[in-house]
Amino acid sequence: MRITTDMIAVGGLAVALIAGIVLDAPAELLTGIAGGLSGYICKTIQQGGETK
Repeated sequence: MRITTDMIAVGGLAVALIAGIVLDAPAELLTGIAGGLSGYICKTIQQGGETK
């Protein structure tokens, strides 16, 4: 499996979200991170699960 920029972005956003929750980050920051993560997930689903 090739590592793509989308995988790196999703992994980074997931780590940031978990770290934000653990470190008790402001809700606005967590909402932004979660929004970015859901955007990448939706993009992948719309492409049929494959990055182009």
